[in-house]
Amino acid sequence: MGCGGEARVDPERGSQSNRADASPVVARIGDDEIHLSQVEAYVRAHRVAPTEALRQIENAALLYQEAVRRGYAREGHVAEETKRIAVQRLLQREVEDQVPLTSVSAEAVHALYASRRARYMHPELRKSSHLLARVPRTASNDASEAARAVVAQVIAEMRGGDPTSVLARYAQAGRIHGVEVVVEDVPFLARDAEAAPEYLQALYERSVDGDRVVPEPIRTDFGWHAIVLEAVRSPENRTEADVENELRAELVVSPRESRVNALLAQLSERTPPVSDERVVDRVIASDVEAAP
Repeated sequence: MGCGGEARVDPERGSQSNRADASPVVARIGDDEIHLSQVEAYVRAHRVAPTEALRQIENAALLYQEAVRRGYAREGHVAEETKRIAVQRLLQREVEDQVPLTSVSAEAVHALYASRRARYMHPELRKSSHLLARVPRTASNDASEAARAVVAQVIAEMRGGDPTSVLARYAQAGRIHGVEVVVEDVPFLARDAEAAPEYLQALYERSVDGDRVVPEPIRTDFGWHAIVLEAVRSPENRTEADVENELRAELVVSPRESRVNALLAQLSERTPPVSDERVVDRVIASDVEAAP
């Protein structure tokens, strides 16, 4: 079950220890031993701190022991997949069945949809980047033409190579041939966005399947632009009913996590993990050494 967050457990990683493991024992939970090698393997597999790895392995052992106690699995050596299925059955009964999607109120679903309406209902959106040669409308013809020439040069370079690389090269330039320039990423914009109309017209005239670079310099009140179409987001028209299950699934995550954590607290109280402080100190030391 994908409860996520604090409730994440991985029953495939050391829910029962290998008695033949020669590495030091970090902790014991009932008859199960957790070895240092298990913690190290978990760290490598999941890229988490050693102390977090130990906590997750302890959680998995507690849940598997409870699954065995309730008859979802048998004691003794079993395949990892069997352990995983047993823990999933336990979590299904104790978490998912107790906090079903239908437990989320219609009001909560509506509120979350309303807060994200722009994500689910929007026209076509286009993302771009550009190099702007700054020159006001009031500038002299010579100044305007100089800025336009710089932009035309950049457009030629972009059309003859990789536009992203060209813009990156000029991003810190500040000036080209004495003309002030700036490179910017422009977020997704609708055709009727509050932006320079000349910029939007040029952006939306580009074919999605064609050349990403607008072929000529574009004049706005800010100056001359070399424009690149970066991405197109198709129109969305998903109603609340269309995404209701998706929203419910998101809204049950937190209460399900709380239920898993409560279950783990109960199991820890019944069968407290007993740690070897010397080995735990080694784990914590390796945690500190690994910190940036």
